[in-house]
Amino acid sequence: MAILQTENLTKSFGGLTAVDHINLVVEANCITSIIGPNGAGKTTLFNLITGILKPDSGKISFGGEDITNLPIHKIVSKGISRSFQVLNLYDELSVEENIWIGIQAHQGHGKELFSHVNRLPAVKERTYEIIRVIGLAGKENETVKFLPYGERRLLELALSLTLEPSLLLLDEPMSGLGADERPRILEFIRDLSQRVSMILVEHDMDAVMSISERIAVMYQGRLLAEGTPEEIKQNDEVQDAYLGGLR
Repeated sequence: MAILQTENLTKSFGGLTAVDHINLVVEANCITSIIGPNGAGKTTLFNLITGILKPDSGKISFGGEDITNLPIHKIVSKGISRSFQVLNLYDELSVEENIWIGIQAHQGHGKELFSHVNRLPAVKERTYEIIRVIGLAGKENETVKFLPYGERRLLELALSLTLEPSLLLLDEPMSGLGADERPRILEFIRDLSQRVSMILVEHDMDAVMSISERIAVMYQGRLLAEGTPEEIKQNDEVQDAYLGGLR
């Protein structure tokens, strides 16, 4: 069953067509990766899905509902959340405070920022639930700027969960990670995919091939191919345009 679908989605900047009549189907309860060379249109597609950009033409459906021209906050309220390649954290605050802020705002307590924990038991419960999920129990009081990069990346992914999404878009979650940190992030993403549908943009092909159930390949704004990891590996057109012998 599809959770998200685009129909002839198109976006141009001047004379450059960044997204060219994309027809993409994202299945529920599935990890779908979008790959392609730099400039293929992957980030523009993400920005269209999340409402940062509006398409010139085409349609985006989420859960069977047309969300094409909805503002960002409405799209978020429907259940779409996104992480970014560049970490976006409150470095001077603790792990708990970073997550608390997101949950408190999502639950409609924005004007009571950092209210006493006993006044907002639901926020407290959800905060510690997410801390356990991301494997940072015991570090909730640590200042974020002192965490290892891999744990900072986990925290950034956790902030996307504070919005309680049903579809999570991850923009290069492996970016900047050392070899020793990658297995932990991959395992977290695998575990998380049991509860949240995901779309990944990622350049680490080892990670993509090991974690994805479906892969969509973009090239010069077009959708070049879709399929399982094995089908993408065996696709001659994809090999010539991007993978370059990964087969």
